[in-house]
Amino acid sequence: MSNFRLGFYTSEDNEEFVYRILNKAKSWSKFNPPSWDSWLKTKDDRLLITSLESKQVVALAHISINSQRESWFEGLRVSPAFRGIGIAFDLFKYAVDVSSQLGAVVMRLATKGARKAYSRIAERFGFQQIGSFFLARVS
Repeated sequence: MSNFRLGFYTSEDNEEFVYRILNKAKSWSKFNPPSWDSWLKTKDDRLLITSLESKQVVALAHISINSQRESWFEGLRVSPAFRGIGIAFDLFKYAVDVSSQLGAVVMRLATKGARKAYSRIAERFGFQQIGSFFLARVS
């Protein structure tokens, strides 16, 4: 995908710049500012970005490295206008590579069961489903 760039941002990057990127992607990513705050304030977190040469953000994801040398991968989102052309696969591969470079020996991910394409990509990278969870809101 020569037209696309992969990169990541951390808590040490220009926060205003990163928030500007995230605000442009808010309509299709369904991320909200509280998530961004926690992702950008943690030293070992990375916000992964796929962009066009025009600097239009077309995909986002988040990885976090914990003290047990595990990475957590979540929030993979691709703009609807750019789905089906391999961006999610490339961003997933990039997340695996970045996790490895940061010292992770295990990578975990959480996704909604309805996200079949995401699950298929994970399986191509050797991920196996080991459980499922139920969520309830309590007031």
